[in-house]
Amino acid sequence: MSWSGIESRINATVMNQFGEAVTVTQGATLTSTLAVIKKASDPMLIDGAVSFSEHRYVGYLRIAALTTEPVIGNTLTTASGAVYTIDQPPFHEDGLYRLILRKTS
Repeated sequence: MSWSGIESRINATVMNQFGEAVTVTQGATLTSTLAVIKKASDPMLIDGAVSFSEHRYVGYLRIAALTTEPVIGNTLTTASGAVYTIDQPPFHEDGLYRLILRKTS
């Protein structure tokens, strides 16, 4: 099995175990998938200053779950109604999008 195949299986297992149902809104396109969303606890560089901002969240989505790359302004809505807006361009990490999010409701 290739590395990407192993990576894909691991990501699917992690999302099934720890992810929550979200709807990703990319313009007029809505995609239902699983995501892991957590409050950011690592220091972040914001406007040249190190910050431990409480309003930042990090979301992880499988790259294979979306047909196009998410962009700033796209949203993730959880089944409970929480809405997160993508605040920065996505990072690609081992078959996942790592998204810097802002909770908007």
